[in-house]
Amino acid sequence: MSYLEITEPLRKVPVADADAVCAIDMGSRVFTLVCGYRIDERIVTKTVCHAPLDLGTDIARNRGRISAGKFAEIGAVLADFRDCSTHLGVTRIIAAATAAVGRAGNARKLLDLGQAGGIAVELMDEQREGELGYLAATGGEPNRLVSKLRSHSCQVAWKSAAGITVIYLDTGYVKAYEDFIHKASSIGEATDTYRDFLKRHIQLPAGTQQLIALSATACASFITGLSGDRVRETVLSAATVAARLDEVQELLKPEFDALKNSGGDMDEVLSGLIFLDCLLSRTGHGQVYISGADLPMGLIHEHFGSPVARPADG
Repeated sequence: MSYLEITEPLRKVPVADADAVCAIDMGSRVFTLVCGYRIDERIVTKTVCHAPLDLGTDIARNRGRISAGKFAEIGAVLADFRDCSTHLGVTRIIAAATAAVGRAGNARKLLDLGQAGGIAVELMDEQREGELGYLAATGGEPNRLVSKLRSHSCQVAWKSAAGITVIYLDTGYVKAYEDFIHKASSIGEATDTYRDFLKRHIQLPAGTQQLIALSATACASFITGLSGDRVRETVLSAATVAARLDEVQELLKPEFDALKNSGGDMDEVLSGLIFLDCLLSRTGHGQVYISGADLPMGLIHEHFGSPVARPADG
């Protein structure tokens, strides 16, 4: 399992196989395996492992197609995910490729790879991806605003009586960083241009009950200085987010350039900082919930048809 980053001990689930399922998020940068099972009228989910594949970069380098070498890597990862599921005592595996991945010219070959390993792979469109993200974050509860800034896309979704509305943009944190932040002389300049872009392309509903951010752990860690484990499933106030943005705003150009060049996840955290601050200021929400949920939780929720999908204790 050379590709995998194991995040959860591979212990057998405490239920019959019929009450368990594993779900895979096939993302542009990382594939994630999550195990879910039904017990005592609730759904327990555990993130089992990640496989960093940087598929989006491969697609960009190969003119919108997945390379043969990357398909071989994906096949190896899916086989490893199958082995992990076997160790967990789970035979049923479902998977979904994000819309950014599904747009690759030869993405349908992913269906063949999945079939070869006994994995049902779905190629999501933008609406479907946003719906699953909303289900993962809320368990289907209405009137929440759910945001997600991924490497090659961003989306917001909310649920009303008419159903789940999704706004999806192809500009994720990689492109946002390249277009608005990398060449900017200050975070203020970057904030103005990125906010203007978001305002032109994302219309937000009024009166939502809560703002929930998916895939925002790295950004929240940057804002608070705490580890990912300590900020996940916590609340950040709008004032805290704005104060961190102000701190970066005070950096002189050499200091700001040094921050951008410091490596790590600077494209993700700086884009995410502006993104969160923009959503908070535009909606008037006083806080944002940093959710540890992700697309596989939505697949698991849908599989069991449960009204609430809850993370595992501890």
